[in-house]
Amino acid sequence: LPIYWGGFELVALQLEMLGSALSLGYNYAVLLSGQDYPLRNVAKLEDELSQYDVWASVQPEMNEEGDCTSLEKRARYGSQWLRLTKSLPPKWLRGIDRVARNLRIIRVSNKEDWPGHLLTTFYQRDQLWWGLRSKGPGVSLYWGSQWMSLSRAAMDVVVSPPRSLISYFSRVPIPDEVCLQTILYNTNGLTFAG
Repeated sequence: LPIYWGGFELVALQLEMLGSALSLGYNYAVLLSGQDYPLRNVAKLEDELSQYDVWASVQPEMNEEGDCTSLEKRARYGSQWLRLTKSLPPKWLRGIDRVARNLRIIRVSNKEDWPGHLLTTFYQRDQLWWGLRSKGPGVSLYWGSQWMSLSRAAMDVVVSPPRSLISYFSRVPIPDEVCLQTILYNTNGLTFAG
């Protein structure tokens, strides 16, 4: 399975790995980047991590009504997106996007025109996304690092999320910064640190 930067593939892989960890009987999972490495004594680290279900750096981003704290996040999470980058060669994508904008079918989102347009374009790291405005997934969104520590209870929550959330997050750019975080922070009974 190819992993595209900013796509849902990374989240799907994380969910699959957490499901495997649960089936193998693990009580904790630590999601780290390739450049991170724990430099502390493992026994002390285990004691500290076992105090909470979730260790992650997370902040609220959008409430249930779709009100958001930043214009960039409103553009990113206030629409359902179609990522065109993995569909066609870059030269074709630029041409199609240029024609769509010239015909006023689609508008480039920015701070001035965002609230007034239904269809918009989002560019990030040479990727092209076309979006249709939406109010969000119907729950508060939480944004933060994808690198976190999860207890068995937290892993159970994220591997069986509501289908509506997975459907929503599969159509937003960079869901790895918001999907697991939103699922976890909208779940009662978990303890959080970080």
